[in-house]
Amino acid sequence: MNNLTKALLIVPALAASVLFQGCSVKKSEGAVQFNDTMSVRALAEQVSGIEILPLEADESHMTGSIVELHLIGDSFLLVDKINTRIYRYSQDGKFLCEIGRQGNGPGEYVNVGNIQVKDGCINVFSRSSKLLKYSLSGEFLEALEFDDLGGQSYETGEGILTYYGYGSGRGNRLGLVSDKGTAYMLPSSEKVLNTDSRSPIFSEGKDCILFTDTYSNTVKSFREGEVSTYLAFDLGKYAIPEDFFKHDDSFAAMETLMSGTYALVENYQEDGDSKLVNVKVQAPGKKAEEHLGLFRKGAWKWFSAGELGVSPLAGGIQAIKGDSLYCTMDPYLLKNFPKELLPFLADKNTLSSIPEDGNTVIAIVKLK
Repeated sequence: MNNLTKALLIVPALAASVLFQGCSVKKSEGAVQFNDTMSVRALAEQVSGIEILPLEADESHMTGSIVELHLIGDSFLLVDKINTRIYRYSQDGKFLCEIGRQGNGPGEYVNVGNIQVKDGCINVFSRSSKLLKYSLSGEFLEALEFDDLGGQSYETGEGILTYYGYGSGRGNRLGLVSDKGTAYMLPSSEKVLNTDSRSPIFSEGKDCILFTDTYSNTVKSFREGEVSTYLAFDLGKYAIPEDFFKHDDSFAAMETLMSGTYALVENYQEDGDSKLVNVKVQAPGKKAEEHLGLFRKGAWKWFSAGELGVSPLAGGIQAIKGDSLYCTMDPYLLKNFPKELLPFLADKNTLSSIPEDGNTVIAIVKLK
């Protein structure tokens, strides 16, 4: 992939991530603090070692510069939404299989809204309101069609939980689709743009489904037909102003937001007692930055992942499992690998041996 192509791929995806998930100005009791008075640490303080894993490169299974990462046991599932491809790789980076393919035929998806790994199957939600199921080896199992799914969905024991977001024209941001019809939740009448996120909205909690709510500083939970606030973040001066929701024109609202300083809560995940949240911070005239919130050993700590589109870690740290963070990196950006993290590499020559136009690289960051 040449440099121009990579640049064209990076820009729209960054814009989508900046537009999608924001934060209310309202503070919540017991909210996790994220503001200009707190200490944002260097990630190196928490690292004990880093394993670099270049994925096997071949023209038939090359990924784009921005991919979504899912862990399946010891293997990796990569979703390339830009090129509409889903690949599975082994724990040592070997290509295993492709999951379905783009098209309009049986077992094919038009696009990839989001995926879900459930009960030994890979669920692919695609336009228009379709759920396609595949085995872990890529065998097509079945396709289900629904009347009205949102941008991202999640299969539960109660039905399909689906997220519409703001500005969809439905009057609600969330729905539960089942054989009884659709139960709508989270009423919404604000005139703001409904945009898509490249980050997964839904994730698994201990006894519930967790999801981030568009333009909200909260992670919400769904269980037995009920939605409640699971975790709130106090974003201080970075919170989206209430005036944003009072515009009569959605484009004017977005123009106002983009001209100010704000933070965006994304990609919340848990593993046991550990928690990971990505927060993107945008200020006028500056590149968007990403900060990581890590809850481990009973306390929250915040770390900088660097500038989006510059640092290979920013936007790539997507999963936590045990004492490790899992990050996808664009090989073109490896030249900007943080110097303070270089001592943690087992082989200091690993990065220089990876071609800039190679396949996605996975970094396994082991925490202290």
